[in-house]
Amino acid sequence: MLNINIPWKGAYQVRIVRDGKERSRLFSWKPWGGKGKALNAAKSWRDHIWSTPYCK
Repeated sequence: MLNINIPWKGAYQVRIVRDGKERSRLFSWKPWGGKGKALNAAKSWRDHIWSTPYCK
C-alpha cells in the first residue's frame, strides 16, 4: 500500500506498508519551502523507499 495524505493542514504524510512492515514520514510544508516542494519530496521519498528492500 502506498499512501500520501494530509493528516492536518501544513503537511503531507507518506505511509508505505509492504510485507506487513510499515514506514511513514511527515513532510511539513514550511521547512520544505511550500506545498509543491513538500509534495515533490514526499513523492521522491516514497519512490525511493518503495524501490529498495526494507532494512532491519
